[in-house]
Amino acid sequence: MKKALLMAVAMFLPISIFLFLKFFGKNEFVVEPLFQKNDSTVTIACNKQIIYPYKVSIQQLDTLLKSNQATLTAISFSEDEERLKDFAQRVRDKFTLSEISLYQVELDSLISNRNSKFEIIKLDKASLEEAKTCVFLLSGLNNLVLVDREGNIRGQYQLGNLDEEDRLLVETTIILKKY
Repeated sequence: MKKALLMAVAMFLPISIFLFLKFFGKNEFVVEPLFQKNDSTVTIACNKQIIYPYKVSIQQLDTLLKSNQATLTAISFSEDEERLKDFAQRVRDKFTLSEISLYQVELDSLISNRNSKFEIIKLDKASLEEAKTCVFLLSGLNNLVLVDREGNIRGQYQLGNLDEEDRLLVETTIILKKY
């Protein structure tokens, strides 16, 4: 009798928890925009006061990206052509042009002879560094930023690190489900 009761509870408990969570639980991930609260751990390389919540101004985005209509924009500051090519292929295999656009920021003195899936943005050295550190707030090894249509920085990544690239792909999928 005790064994039968124990077996019934052992069967009923996981099923009841599953059904409860199925009907009343909310199982979703959220990728919050970065720099929405004053965080003292954020260090800015330029002499710029950050106003929270921080957004890249639409004017700055329009100046850099011209006529971008995609929901999300990945902007790379990497010079590793092989990694850029591989990453672009992974993104294009998973997302459409209307979902995510790819931009590569490079020095205007470089000659681009590559057949890239990135739109190329040419800047002088000072403008490139300002865009990287003062506009997109990249620091450390991060050289790729994901920005949404409203100018929110949705993520910063290290191009060339497969774990970081995978994280970008997963976070992009999550963000696009909300749009």
